[in-house]
Amino acid sequence: MNSDEDILCALQRQNAHILGGVPEGEYRTVVRYRRRARNPLECHVVLQVSPPVWQSLTKTGKVHIDLQRVQVEDQSPLIQCTKCLAYGHGRKLCTEAVDQCSHCTGLHLRKDCPHWMAGDAATCCNCKGAKLDQGNHNAFSKDCPIRQNWDKLARSSVAYC
Repeated sequence: MNSDEDILCALQRQNAHILGGVPEGEYRTVVRYRRRARNPLECHVVLQVSPPVWQSLTKTGKVHIDLQRVQVEDQSPLIQCTKCLAYGHGRKLCTEAVDQCSHCTGLHLRKDCPHWMAGDAATCCNCKGAKLDQGNHNAFSKDCPIRQNWDKLARSSVAYC
C-alpha cells in the first residue's frame, strides 16, 4: 500500500494536465485520513486541499495514481446518526434509547429487519417524519430530499472559494 507521501507525489506528478493551472503558491494537499473499503486491499484516501486544487479535481472527477484511474468525490461535511438516523449529530451524542431500522423505520437494526430480508421496498424515516410522499428509499440514500436539504446546509459552512 502506498504511503501518504507517495499518493501526494503521484497526484501532483501524474496529473499535471489537471493541476497545471493551479498557481504554485496555492497548491496545498494534505492526507487527512484513510477509510477502509470493501476490498481489504484498497482504501479511500481523504485529502484536504486548497480551493483551486479542489476546483480542478472535482471538475475532472478522476485522477491517475500509479497505474489506477481513481474517482474523485467531494466529501460532504454532513453528519447522520447511525442510531436514530437523524442529521446533525452522531451516534455518540444520540439521546434515543433504541436503534432505528434504516430500511423500514422499525425499532431494530437493518440486519435483523424482516422487510429487508423479504425484499420489500424501503421507507425513509426522515421523509416519513416530515410527512413527505417520496419516502420509498433507505434512510442513508443520497436521493433523500431531507438529506439533500441538510447537505446544502452543511456545505454552506465550507469555504469553497
